[in-house]
Amino acid sequence: MVDLTSIVEGTPVYGSRGGCLGYAAGVEDGELLVDCIGYRGARLRVPGEWVRDAEEVVRLSRTCNEVRSDWLSNPVLGR
Repeated sequence: MVDLTSIVEGTPVYGSRGGCLGYAAGVEDGELLVDCIGYRGARLRVPGEWVRDAEEVVRLSRTCNEVRSDWLSNPVLGR
């Protein structure tokens, strides 16, 4: 598992097929918070186990559509 605390706020977050999901907004309770592109003010909670790599960019083990679909079931709006 990737050390989520090493992820810098504002780092681009990409799905497993290369699409940009949004930008890292922090870490909370073992989940990566992502300000989502395309959903103004939306903040997604991505489980830490979905983070595959976090160096120059964050890469997930799920596609953007899979992450958004999960989020639409349980949205957390930005502050």
